[in-house]
Amino acid sequence: MGASKEDVQALLDARCAGCHTGVGRSGQLSLDSDFTIETVGVPAVQGDGVNRIEPGDHARSYLWAKLNGSHADLGGMGSRMPLGSGPFSAEDLDLVASYIDGL
Repeated sequence: MGASKEDVQALLDARCAGCHTGVGRSGQLSLDSDFTIETVGVPAVQGDGVNRIEPGDHARSYLWAKLNGSHADLGGMGSRMPLGSGPFSAEDLDLVASYIDGL
């Protein structure tokens, strides 16, 4: 069974919402509310035609790639996220991957 949406939302709120909310949000990604509205099946601003979250396939999801540092493999650029606060732990990456794979 995949991770819950609520678990992932709490993680993104704690680690990502500082830069991805409000008018000046980074990467044209707003986490002001339900993160799935702006991610699931939504094309990434960067990348080679990939979605921010590709349901059922974390390896083809740009959000996950930005979090684990493999975004260049999907045609992305820039830094691994979250910027300035250290990478997600293996446990947190597994939680996000499990959620995406369960969609």
